Amino acid sequence: TKEFLVETDVEPGFHRMRGKLEGFEMLIPENAIIPSMLHAMENNDAETVIYTFNKHSEKILYDVKIVYRKQYPEDFEQSYLDVFKRTHNFEGEYEYTEVNDLEVYYGSYDDEDEYGPYLKYFGYLFSADNNQSISFSYIVMCQGEENCNFNHEGEAEMAEKLMYSIRLLDQ
Repeated sequence: TKEFLVETDVEPGFHRMRGKLEGFEMLIPENAIIPSMLHAMENNDAETVIYTFNKHSEKILYDVKIVYRKQYPEDFEQSYLDVFKRTHNFEGEYEYTEVNDLEVYYGSYDDEDEYGPYLKYFGYLFSADNNQSISFSYIVMCQGEENCNFNHEGEAEMAEKLMYSIRLLDQ
């Protein structure tokens, strides 16, 4: 994880990380772990970073996945959004906002499975200046079958904090 960090203690509980292709930076919780097997690069054009962190005392696990694309074909933005929506089994409509020179399409939903409640928060971010894009997925889930609850509103705020911290870097 240390090899991804470009700045530590950016604010209490957070560091700043940069992808290996040097295409993006974002906040990462100080207790997050990026296992080497959960990092991949494709032809120097795309990078996948998955990191996890947890709250052991509350039996809550976090899974964050970022997929950076150095260039996506113009006119395929809607196709990317449609596939991303199906990937997350999202039936609703994306919300839209602009932040950090990015066009952000995002959605969320919560549900429950045999282990308890979970929250999925996800977004697709497109550069307003070039053809870079990044997808962001944030999942909060219970670890094990024991009672587990989390503040859905607070977790959505954390997801937004991480997603809105993403900056695409000039290539």
